[in-house]
Amino acid sequence: MKNKSTSHVIETENLQLIACEAIHFEAFLRDKKELGSLLNVSVPDSWPVFPDSMPQGYGFLKSDPDSVGWMTYIFVHTHDRMLIGEGGYKGKPDKEGMVEIGYAIVPEYRRRGLAYEAARAFTDRAFSQPEVKFVQAHTLKDGTASMRVLKKLGMKLVGTAQDPDEGEVLQWRVEKQG
Repeated sequence: MKNKSTSHVIETENLQLIACEAIHFEAFLRDKKELGSLLNVSVPDSWPVFPDSMPQGYGFLKSDPDSVGWMTYIFVHTHDRMLIGEGGYKGKPDKEGMVEIGYAIVPEYRRRGLAYEAARAFTDRAFSQPEVKFVQAHTLKDGTASMRVLKKLGMKLVGTAQDPDEGEVLQWRVEKQG
């Protein structure tokens, strides 16, 4: 799949993945329909999938303004002009060259390959950075659909980790090739 990328938008076949900047978070925090107007998209009632992700992302951005592009993205379905998900990275690459990705798609757009499309774009973008050596993700133990996405990306189950909200989760990883 060919991805076009600028510093703040990744375009795939069906998606625009827009890196959240202060203007996006602030519009959302006032009213998610204001964010829709800002982006000229419709916003379903089911978005965001993880409501805490936007305020948390804003807090992270305020503490590290240079992190744009390595944190929260919002997913716009290009053809439908609909805001359908959120995800991105959980921070800049660490000293070992690892970044973690995450993604969530609203229920009405699931089972269309869009989670894989977003995860592939995040993985490709990460591996285009010379300092990134590994991309990792976590799934719930019963997260079968997400496990399929990660396996399709070439990720391997490498162990478990403790999530503050979910408890023990499965840890997946893929290494940069070449």
